[in-house]
Amino acid sequence: MRTLHIVTFLRSNPPRTLCLLSAAVLAVCTCIGSAAPVPAQEEAEPLSPDSGPYIRVVEDDQAGTVRLDLAIKVFAAQADTDQPAVALVGAVHIADPSFYALLQAFLDAQDLVLFEGVKPRGMGLDSDPDAEIDYETRLRQTEASLRFLAIVLERHKRESGDAYPPSLEQLKQDFGAEHMGAAEQIQQSRNDGWGNAIAYSVDESGAFSLLSYGADGRPGGEDEDADLAFADQNPLTPAELKDDPGIQGRMAKALGLVFQLDAMRYDRPNYRNSDLTIDQVLKQAEDEGADATALFKIMDGSSFTGRLMKVMFAIVEANPRMQVVFKLFMMDMLRLVETEGLTELPGAPESLSSLMKVLIENRNKVVVADLQTALNEQTDTPRDCIAIVYGAGHLADLEQRIMSECGYEHAATFWIPAITVDPSAAGLSKQNVETMRKMLERMMPSM
Repeated sequence: MRTLHIVTFLRSNPPRTLCLLSAAVLAVCTCIGSAAPVPAQEEAEPLSPDSGPYIRVVEDDQAGTVRLDLAIKVFAAQADTDQPAVALVGAVHIADPSFYALLQAFLDAQDLVLFEGVKPRGMGLDSDPDAEIDYETRLRQTEASLRFLAIVLERHKRESGDAYPPSLEQLKQDFGAEHMGAAEQIQQSRNDGWGNAIAYSVDESGAFSLLSYGADGRPGGEDEDADLAFADQNPLTPAELKDDPGIQGRMAKALGLVFQLDAMRYDRPNYRNSDLTIDQVLKQAEDEGADATALFKIMDGSSFTGRLMKVMFAIVEANPRMQVVFKLFMMDMLRLVETEGLTELPGAPESLSSLMKVLIENRNKVVVADLQTALNEQTDTPRDCIAIVYGAGHLADLEQRIMSECGYEHAATFWIPAITVDPSAAGLSKQNVETMRKMLERMMPSM
């Protein structure tokens, strides 16, 4: 019987919660399909056809705290017990540091991790030179790859205080070690739209050059075979080079939490980015009659709404009472959205439904396709568990897809604490909290 790589995981992570979590996954992934029952674990739920939500808010009257928990659900193949278990891991983009420490340790112990992260422009195109893709599309991908590499080169130089790296491989190792998903993105950007390697060099003056040799992959040439140089593009803008934490990073700081991208590492060899590219999201949203540009501008803080939120977060950061209220607001908002569905809330514009189809359903289709690819891969050692870590709002739809399209069934659910709030520490009574929640419920239909 196969086992998870949990032994090292348990030895290096002694806290009781972590041990219970590991033991639960170990039991489920090793006992499914056998006569032995799955041992009952604290925090684990019994098997059921309806696996329930991925978010819950727990009020601990004894401790006087309110806690946001996220689910990890384990699924087993219905017909083939040799297939690996699949764990759907709920994530939230800002949380307590302990949540990300636990999440990191759990994911690092799995055989393969498919993770969320919209990719840079130009990375979604099949670079097979024989594929039926027109020249303009290949040209756009090539230009996007050249620009992405140039941005990373400049940011790496600024962050390291050193010269440009001697090779793109060195860039991948150095920059990828410090930034979520960057190593894979750099790797995918090293080829142009025709699948040929982009030429990189640094001259005696210290300036870099990035060059695609066009369709024929040889220096020189005309028309489709002409060389394409980054030097021929417009200079990089300050916005492209800034290292701004964005709205989520600022919100985390304001609430005394941490941002997922700052707290976790995704450069492990068993991690794979599984998502759409920015240009794919924008194009698919346009095809659905929606506009995702405004959302991206809010998230990076460049829109008026984004700038207004920055000011608001600065005020919240200076007021511990407001920090607690905002945390509780966020918890209940997440719970209500999962229960009611964002697009089903009264007053939600029709365009939101179209945008959510792209942001949730279309991105989930990519994950399922990547999962099916992984399930069919031949590996030296059979995989025991494949983890998929995504925002909790994605997982109900993903769950239905892996059950219907991949032949899996729910085996167990267990919970990990993401955010814990003590209202009394900020002078808020239980009645204050209840009043705030009722106000939230009244506000939701008009938001």
